[in-house]
Amino acid sequence: MQRIISALLCAAFAFTAAACSKDAEPEASPPPPTAAKAGDEAAPAAIEDKDLPVETDFEEAASTEITADNYKDELEALATEIEAEQ
Repeated sequence: MQRIISALLCAAFAFTAAACSKDAEPEASPPPPTAAKAGDEAAPAAIEDKDLPVETDFEEAASTEITADNYKDELEALATEIEAEQ
């Protein structure tokens, strides 16, 4: 019984290894961007990671502007600002 189970497990492993070893077909690359025609919308500017604001950019200002006394007012101001944007 153990020989049969061992043989089945070895066969399953062999099929799995064979299926995983096949190289995936390379994906087709997207066509190169074409020059914008007159009247077309301008292409969006490229944004780099260093241009995106992150939490550490705001930590110092938040630690000095938001205190235990005014955190509820600051939270309400943020909620109002978010609602206005939607």
